[in-house]
Amino acid sequence: MMKSNKKKLVGLFLAALLALPACGKTDTVVTDYGATESTNTASNSEDTNKKSDNGSGLPDSSGKTLSEMLGGSQLEYSNNFSIDGKSAEINVIYNVNDTNNIAVYNVEPLTAENVNENEIVEKIFGGTGVAIQSSDREYLNFDKGDSQEIVYSAMAASYRNNDTYNYMSSTHKAWIDEATYYSHTYEGTYNNTEYQLLISFSQTYNELIVALYPKDISKATGDDNLKYVTASCPDGNIYYYKNGLKSYNIPDIMSDRPNECKSSEEELNEKVTGTLKDILNLSFPNEGLIYDANLHEIVIPSDVEIQKNELVFFSDASFESATLEGAVRNGYQAAYLYSLCGLPIMPDTSKVDDSEAEEILSNTIYVNDSGVIGFDILAKYNFNETVSDSVGLLKFSDAMNCFVEESSNNLTNDMLKKADDKIVFDSVNLEYYPIELENGTTQLTPVWALEADNSKKETIARVIINATDGSYVTTLFEED
Repeated sequence: MMKSNKKKLVGLFLAALLALPACGKTDTVVTDYGATESTNTASNSEDTNKKSDNGSGLPDSSGKTLSEMLGGSQLEYSNNFSIDGKSAEINVIYNVNDTNNIAVYNVEPLTAENVNENEIVEKIFGGTGVAIQSSDREYLNFDKGDSQEIVYSAMAASYRNNDTYNYMSSTHKAWIDEATYYSHTYEGTYNNTEYQLLISFSQTYNELIVALYPKDISKATGDDNLKYVTASCPDGNIYYYKNGLKSYNIPDIMSDRPNECKSSEEELNEKVTGTLKDILNLSFPNEGLIYDANLHEIVIPSDVEIQKNELVFFSDASFESATLEGAVRNGYQAAYLYSLCGLPIMPDTSKVDDSEAEEILSNTIYVNDSGVIGFDILAKYNFNETVSDSVGLLKFSDAMNCFVEESSNNLTNDMLKKADDKIVFDSVNLEYYPIELENGTTQLTPVWALEADNSKKETIARVIINATDGSYVTTLFEED
């Protein structure tokens, strides 16, 4: 499902004012990611979770599920308040995706020094890797034999860095060197097959984009007829558009052709982490890989059994048959850092909406018994130790009370020039966000992100509140 695009937003980082004790005191430290340091001085009420005894200083969940901590499964909150003399309202509903534990992670933001481009090329291609930067190969073109996935990954790198690209085109520059980012492509032999590789790093956002795919997917399957690959959704369906949207339930129509991949999820994880950690030097927790991510945000009825996203290789003629005749199930699609502990990770801490890049770059890995077939990922952090396996969160109503208080204290009319006469916050989400501590470490922490739109459907502000203590983190607002 395509998300609606919103205008680019930038982060505004404010020195937080002294808050009432229930919502904590926040001393602000600006980081490249728009995070702020929160020094918790919250006074705990009866509903507040106990302090952890693991030395982290974070509250402990005391064995509660997420819904128990927040106070229910479907949560509602409404209130009227004011921001710098302007009338404001919050009216939100949050449906809890229940889980047994919420963790907090120490992370290290990536830098250019973390990316050893030559080493990556050598580990993947050995001595066969060749840079695509000659005068006669200025552009990649998937209509002329280059990998479509690599072309789209190059487009995503350009989009992320505000460079020019044409999503409707089959071509893109193969080699880019700008002051703020680079995007380089290579080709060579990987697993006895011709592959292409993209490595891009943004100095502006400290983001690595790296993608690896065969030039011809059929060469990875050993069947020249199976020219294409797609992945099923967690409801077991493949959705295909041809003269209208059609769905194909893979477990039903391909019951005579079970998945040829026999590896367990643990074995698949070993193959994926071996590739990403050993070749790309990326560290992440095991829960950072999931095989049933709802990447297309389809609506799945509650009575439908959630399944792994399966890789389906097919030919031009496959969709002419109701049973996808000739198609083969072989492997699974793993989502890289799509979520942690059931919570999404805020993909960009400087823009409120980045849906166009999300449509181009899927952050997924294709894997089967033979190993990793291909991947395209965007990485911002290396993960160090887990600070807390089971952090406690404020009750939802208490957190929203803190939002009202902190918004009143920290937002001004100068930030909200595109707001209507009344500011209405009607969207709330629980996500992970990087917060820098006084000692310089960065913790990926659960936060509440609340958004307000104006009558033109422009998001004028996203206010971020620490979900563990209610303290103010930062605000992203509409750029002039």
